[in-house]
Amino acid sequence: MNLKMKKEFLLLVISILLLNSCRKDPVDTTNKIVITELSDNVYDSLYVSKPTNGELYVFGQGSYSLNAQGFANKYNSLQIHGSFYDQANNIIPGGNVTIDTFHFAGALSYGTQIDNTVDNSFFGRNIQIMLNPPEGQAPQFSAQLYLPVNLFAQIGASEENIFYPTGDTLFWNTDPANRNGMVITLDYDPNQYLNNNLSSSNYITKTITGIADNGSYVIPSDILSLFPSGGFINVKVTRDANTLISYNQFKYILHSYIYTVVFNLKVP
Repeated sequence: MNLKMKKEFLLLVISILLLNSCRKDPVDTTNKIVITELSDNVYDSLYVSKPTNGELYVFGQGSYSLNAQGFANKYNSLQIHGSFYDQANNIIPGGNVTIDTFHFAGALSYGTQIDNTVDNSFFGRNIQIMLNPPEGQAPQFSAQLYLPVNLFAQIGASEENIFYPTGDTLFWNTDPANRNGMVITLDYDPNQYLNNNLSSSNYITKTITGIADNGSYVIPSDILSLFPSGGFINVKVTRDANTLISYNQFKYILHSYIYTVVFNLKVP
């Protein structure tokens, strides 16, 4: 090999080395867990009618009671239910779900309840959820998800208003990490015994969304005027979040929400 050929060969080797050094390694997309928070609008438009590999509900409830001395006690509960699906959106028997160390198993759905009066450890933090789909459908995997602070609400600032709420201002405990705001639903049931003396026989429901999680909300008078005067309504307060978990080609919808109900608010 003459000197000219040696130079050309050396230049070719250098060019190949420089080209390889500029190339980026391919991104490994296998076994990657992606968690996406979805607004209600995004969920409804993109996923409500499309097949997924599972749809699960994790929800907590806060409730008040009064003891013999008239002081309020708080009770927490946590539940999970849902199903796994095939690509034709048919329920697949089998599979199980674990949240932290609590294991839920069932044929078509998963349902259990954890009640406690002291332990609030599930709420206001990331929970570890493990999905173990039916055999042959998808691999087992786990991911961390945020479960909001459990919710306690009342109308009126005093504990005496827990069972007999009066006024138009709703109070609740806040969650600084809640980025999705609050949902408030007002329900009138004509069959409720307190409404037996009213002539209005229609069910009425009004939902208000996009409320800041700042601890209080004045129910507008035009909203209250939708319900029969003197009737009794129930006010449901919810922190709600839809989450999409993607694992390789598999997708699971998780509904994570916390709610409480203020019963028997009398309409002015």
